[in-house]
Amino acid sequence: MVICILYNNYCSHINCHNSFLNKEKQGINNNVKYLKDNGTHGTANWMDEEEAKQLLNIGNRVDGIIYGALNGKNVALPFDTWKFNKNVAIFGAPGTGKSRFYLRTVVCQLVQNKKSMVITDPKGELMRDLKVFLESQGYDVKVFNLVNMKNSHRWNPLNEVTDDLSAQVFSQTIIDNTKPVGSKGDEFWEKGEQNLLKALTLYVIYELPESERNLREMYSLLAGKDVKEMDRLFSALPGDHPAKQPYKLFSQSADNVRSGMIIGLGTRLQVFQNQLVQALTETSDIDLSAPAKNHAHIFV
Repeated sequence: MVICILYNNYCSHINCHNSFLNKEKQGINNNVKYLKDNGTHGTANWMDEEEAKQLLNIGNRVDGIIYGALNGKNVALPFDTWKFNKNVAIFGAPGTGKSRFYLRTVVCQLVQNKKSMVITDPKGELMRDLKVFLESQGYDVKVFNLVNMKNSHRWNPLNEVTDDLSAQVFSQTIIDNTKPVGSKGDEFWEKGEQNLLKALTLYVIYELPESERNLREMYSLLAGKDVKEMDRLFSALPGDHPAKQPYKLFSQSADNVRSGMIIGLGTRLQVFQNQLVQALTETSDIDLSAPAKNHAHIFV
């Protein structure tokens, strides 16, 4: 991982000092030695200039993610490299240029090389600054806005569920991400709710018209039926239906326990009572596979 620390008044390219590249075995504290052959203090070491030339593009005009400058020449990680970890951590106080001097430079390099992008943008400032520019360069720009849902493109998570395996991943993800903060949860109740969620997901995917295959309809099924009505719904399915097995596992519990699981799952998904959330997830304007097919940009 390359760690870039930004200070006030940095120029648009992060300045990579020669000392950074030449201190192969010396840590920040001059009294501490970090040796490759001794893992007591870790095995990381400073990259020397010769190694940098083997892994990075160094020159006046470079293609790739620009890291900074060395001896007056740009330093960049090639887009197509497999030799180097592409993760980058950027640290700096507010206003020190993390977005302006690093991220915007990366976006410009990606545009120049016709690369697609997905950017997390909690404040929305990058979308406001870059949307028009990206569209002028031929990008199809989509925005998934959970803060102002009326001004968001829509995305239906159930569009990503195509079989029982993806339904398993989907249901597990929902259960894992709706636990109260700091709670370990009760595995028995969680597994029961997950089996019910998986069964409902597969029922919606395989049995409802395409226009109704969304979380609003799934929540309506969950909230609108008691245990006996749910049993009748799934007993009417053919024996080889993908929703049968997860529902059978759920139905092994006593009626009062199943009622509790239905209520528990309904509580986890209660955000779908909100009409704005229903509208946001009823269909998809955003194609998550688009960045792999054409020049697409998604702000989240």
